Amino acid sequence: MTVLDRLDASAIAAAVTVGRTKASAIIKDVLERLASYDAVQPQAWISRFDSKALLETARRVDERVAAGEVLPLAGVPFAVKDNIDVAGLDTTAACPSFAYRPVASATVVQRLIAAGAICIGKTNLDQFATGLNGTRSPHGAPRNVYNLAYVSGGSSSGSAVAVAAGLVAFARSFAGPRSQRIRALQDLLYPKEFLATVDKAKLDERMKLQVGERAAPRTMVGQLFAVVRHDTRRRLDGIVA
Repeated sequence: MTVLDRLDASAIAAAVTVGRTKASAIIKDVLERLASYDAVQPQAWISRFDSKALLETARRVDERVAAGEVLPLAGVPFAVKDNIDVAGLDTTAACPSFAYRPVASATVVQRLIAAGAICIGKTNLDQFATGLNGTRSPHGAPRNVYNLAYVSGGSSSGSAVAVAAGLVAFARSFAGPRSQRIRALQDLLYPKEFLATVDKAKLDERMKLQVGERAAPRTMVGQLFAVVRHDTRRRLDGIVA
């Protein structure tokens, strides 16, 4: 039984904070798990930081903890869906011709790292997050961790696999319209009268904070649905007039 078998994200952070384990020990365990599971489903990932970079990141987290810094996610390994910017790794949205290297991580990733979490890499997805079952990717289709005869679901397919297989404690993903609900239901949930009230400029700004400056316009066809979700009849932080 390994560390990740025993501990959830909160427990990992608590253990690192009080010195029962170190972030470097967590990452060494993660690297062993990755090497093992790559033989089963390498297509869960699009890109990852190499072992040297991950161990160096863990070392810096351990230094911060030793210096007395309070890190609510100290040493917690996480993955990021590859339509969200992470500095040092390409953002592709599972489309190689779209790939670019961001100059900075998306705000949500920056905050996780500031809290002591350690990004392992970028996970596979339905291309541009426009899929329902995880099979629309040139990198291959991630399969259900518990039964490879089944799909993982999508569009956050690789993220689902990375968490279910115990490779990371959590994954930061992003739900597009096909992921959240079957397309046929959208007209019921989002009547045209409501959509007409959306302030698109404020919506675009919210998207940039979530996934990054360049990824936002092309991450998904229906950007709106990831923000308003079920709140079709009430105001949401000034997005809905």
